[in-house]
Amino acid sequence: MSIIIPRSVWKPRHDNGFAVIGTREWEQAGKEIWLHHSVTNPPGPDATLEQDCEHMRAFESIGESRFGGGISYTWVTMPSGRVFQGHDIDRQGSHTYQRNNRSRAICLAGNYDVNELPERMQNSVALLLRELDATIDGPHSAVYPTACPGRYARERITFMNNLATSGIPIEGDDVSGQDVLNAEMTSADGNEKASLAVFISKTRARVGNHEASLREVLDKLDAILTHLDEQGTTR
Repeated sequence: MSIIIPRSVWKPRHDNGFAVIGTREWEQAGKEIWLHHSVTNPPGPDATLEQDCEHMRAFESIGESRFGGGISYTWVTMPSGRVFQGHDIDRQGSHTYQRNNRSRAICLAGNYDVNELPERMQNSVALLLRELDATIDGPHSAVYPTACPGRYARERITFMNNLATSGIPIEGDDVSGQDVLNAEMTSADGNEKASLAVFISKTRARVGNHEASLREVLDKLDAILTHLDEQGTTR
């Protein structure tokens, strides 16, 4: 299951980045990724999904007003541990000077010159890197004269890279999946049973023969769906 919460969940109001550039140049550059921070005031670690989505839209408005093209970054990680899709991975953003084609960007929501990174945020960055099969090349400040992503973020890059490549289980790997489940179950078609069935089917296809614990959860969801059918419950 992807840790990334898609744009369709947080409902952007502006463009999806700039030109479609594909991913070949990024992949040829070794999946170059630079770490940034937003210097905004995001909701805290216990934020609801809607609170985080609201902050994503506010953050998107900042990027739109500065550069156009909607949100500037490829992925945004919240203190809650939720990881949001920014612009599509195959589109050009406006994040890293003279490297917007060959690189992609992870942005930490908050100011990490003054605040330490919450543990769940660090875990989620590592999970994202693991999903991308990539590591962070460095802080934004390594390629441009800026304080970004803040001193507390810079000192945690090696830790997050090592955690991503370690192969050990990482706490928090169900946060975004649960959010996507909630979004699926309240989708526009208004049919909870249909949305749940689609979610189960899609997730089983992704899981394949791995992640026994997740398969167990899906089996339980199947049981719930069967119960709904037996009760004749529809929205």
